[in-house]
Amino acid sequence: MTREEYAKQINWNGTASRIIEVNELPVYLVGEKIKPGLCWTDGGEFKIETNGEYQILFIIKDDVDGHAVDYDDEDECEDLGCEDCYYEKEILIDQEFIISKIYDYDEETGNMEIHLIK
Repeated sequence: MTREEYAKQINWNGTASRIIEVNELPVYLVGEKIKPGLCWTDGGEFKIETNGEYQILFIIKDDVDGHAVDYDDEDECEDLGCEDCYYEKEILIDQEFIISKIYDYDEETGNMEIHLIK
């Protein structure tokens, strides 16, 4: 099964965040609809494998449905390429969000923070 197919098997509800790294700061607008990706975490250890100069932190502010990866399920881990990742806590969320707040890039933290709502 694909990540998208697993994301439809809902077994989790809550808020989550996601960090990506990019080489150029993106331009977003409050009220804009975006689909920032499938892979999230709800406070566990999980990092998107991207490399770039700038970190963009997306935070979902509303409770949403998703699929918490079951690291004890060998078939699921093989499908998702996450064998031996027991230290991670990945949530798959496949939906669009509306940008509710944007905090410009902060050189001190190295982050640009984007708040999302359903």
